[in-house]
Amino acid sequence: MSSIVAVTAYDYSSGTGKGDASVARYAGGTSGTVIETKTGVVTQYTDSGSTVLLPGDTKVFHFRNSSGVDQALIAATQWSGGTPVCKYLIFTGTVPATIPSGYNWGTPVYGPVNWAIGSTALANLYKIQTTTISGTFYIYGIDYDAAIAFRLAASGSTYNLDTTNYFTFAKPTTAGEGRGVDLQID
Repeated sequence: MSSIVAVTAYDYSSGTGKGDASVARYAGGTSGTVIETKTGVVTQYTDSGSTVLLPGDTKVFHFRNSSGVDQALIAATQWSGGTPVCKYLIFTGTVPATIPSGYNWGTPVYGPVNWAIGSTALANLYKIQTTTISGTFYIYGIDYDAAIAFRLAASGSTYNLDTTNYFTFAKPTTAGEGRGVDLQID
């Protein structure tokens, strides 16, 4: 069985047009040989009829949805005056065994949208995990800057941000305290 890795290359200092979602497919077994790679799987998206290049701080999270379909969450974060603004998109993230020239994920199945819990924007996603609880598929995420762990309920390619069930946490307040973020579902 082969595995898929999705990565993003970005440049914080260069502004828009520097984000690039790429994929690699690894051979099964213990060799871990890369059998196929492709850059530029996503470099832009359409928002309100305008083409938008991925910004310099773009993250990708690859997962299988509740129907078992490979999908990829793209968090396209653009910084403006020290404040992040993020558009979230979900693409069908399949990767053929042989990736043809010009291959890309096409149009997103979800988004582009902004996420917020109340008046707090979720604009700097750090990590996601997926799980099924009582028959409902969830994507859990954490935004360290907003100090919120949150989730989306999903059915196939339909996603809904849960603005009722979330967790806020206290960030370190003194210079001597360590900083970090992690998310694990049990």
